[in-house]
Amino acid sequence: MTFQVPAGTLIETGAHISRIDNGHYRRECAERFESVISQTHAGETPWTFTELEWGHDFVEEILHPTSEHQSIRESLASQNLEMGDLVILTEFRRLRLKLDLTVVDLDVWTQDAALRAAVDEVRQR
Repeated sequence: MTFQVPAGTLIETGAHISRIDNGHYRRECAERFESVISQTHAGETPWTFTELEWGHDFVEEILHPTSEHQSIRESLASQNLEMGDLVILTEFRRLRLKLDLTVVDLDVWTQDAALRAAVDEVRQR
C-alpha cells in the first residue's frame, strides 16, 4: 500500500497551523510539521508526496471541473471547499486518470465532511 500526500494537503495543513491562537502550540505544531515534511522528503516515512504538475492543464481543470459545485467560484462563495481542497480534488482526479482503478483503490483520507462528499462524488464517476 502506498500513501501519497498531495500538495494541497501541505497548503491546508500549513494554513491550519498558522491559525492556531496560542503561539507556543503554533510553534510546536510548525516544528513537528517541518519535521514530517523533512522526513518524507528524505524517504523516511511510509508515504511520499505526489508530483504536482502545476501548469496550464492543471489550472484549466481547477477552473472548469467536471462538477459545477466544485468550481472555484461556487466553492468559495458557498464556503463549501477551500482552495487547498480544490487542489487536492484536482490532484485526485488527475491521479485517477493515470491508474488502473480495477487494480488500485484510490481514495482521499479526510475528516472534512465537504471534502469527503466531493471525493465520493468523483469516485462514483
